Amino acid sequence: IWALVLCACGTLTHDHIVTGGLGRAFLGEVQIVMDTSPEPPVASEIGIVRAIGTGNRANLDSVVEGLRVEAREIGADAVIRVRIDQGHNSVSAVGVGVVLGR
Repeated sequence: IWALVLCACGTLTHDHIVTGGLGRAFLGEVQIVMDTSPEPPVASEIGIVRAIGTGNRANLDSVVEGLRVEAREIGADAVIRVRIDQGHNSVSAVGVGVVLGR
């Protein structure tokens, strides 16, 4: 008798590209602003952040948390212009990390 074992595996990868002034790591809650929402009136761009989830990490919660991790690392307190793409077995998100109010 052969048994087939399925692995509910998945990965979450995230990265960033610095395009502005890199700040100290941000320790607070990072605001997420979707590309269809109005942008904050004053924001300084720090960089582009991206997250990709596959398998059991291919969900909105995982990729948004990946964006927040990257935003905190570059000193951003918000990610604006966030776009979500869903594939067959993956979800990706990309946005612009910013510091609000300056």
